[in-house]
Amino acid sequence: MKLLKSISLIFNLKTLIVVILSVSSTIICDHFGIKANFPMTIIGIAVVFPIVFSINGAYKRRETALNHYGTLKAFGRALFLANRDWVPDNNVESEKQLKQHLLKLLTNCRDLFTAKPEELEQEEQEVYDVFSELSLFVKGFRKRGQIMIILKKHHI
Repeated sequence: MKLLKSISLIFNLKTLIVVILSVSSTIICDHFGIKANFPMTIIGIAVVFPIVFSINGAYKRRETALNHYGTLKAFGRALFLANRDWVPDNNVESEKQLKQHLLKLLTNCRDLFTAKPEELEQEEQEVYDVFSELSLFVKGFRKRGQIMIILKKHHI
């Protein structure tokens, strides 16, 4: 099924039209004796340049995606370490909760990147929902830290 879907991305109506036009023009030219001598450089340019630009574009998109993934992972690690080390009353439960949020975020990002076009909007919303959960977690994290500062000021 996946193979057929991949093939359908390459061979579609436009491909069929181009093939029909190519074959029919070749038959017509052969029938009427029309011949042309094209330099191979023109054919090489027509084939090579689009492929090179395509590969370059895909490489840049991949590099950008990896850069964003690295940034997301670094921020997640910073949140985890801040939760673990900055708040004196840290407990295992909050670490576990944060790990679950971060794992859910990365899983939902993966699902978004591999989703079918009709599922993109739903998958994107799920990623935003996890960001919202993380934001609320950080808000609680900040609250816990402020309470500890107040308690220390008053020597409680």
